[in-house]
Amino acid sequence: MGGTSNPVLKTAANGSLLCGTAQTGDHGRAERRDPEMRERGFWLPQGTDPRLVSMTLFGGVEVWRSETEARYLYESPEAVAA
Repeated sequence: MGGTSNPVLKTAANGSLLCGTAQTGDHGRAERRDPEMRERGFWLPQGTDPRLVSMTLFGGVEVWRSETEARYLYESPEAVAA
C-alpha cells in the first residue's frame, strides 16, 4: 500500500461520516467514485487539499473541513483569510 507525506491527510479534515459499508449506501457510492459524490465533496482526486473543497451535506448545507477543530466550517478558508 502507498502512503503520503502530507500531514493534512492524517487529520479530521480528510474524513467524513457516510452511511453504509464500502459496498452499500453513500459510503459505497464514494468508494465506487460516483460522480455525484465527487460533486458533493465526498471523494477527492489524489493530491487535493481537503480543507479547500466544500462538502454538501444532506439538505444542501455547504461546509468545509477543519483540520484543527472537531466541527465543520460554514465559510470557506479563503473567505475567512480575506
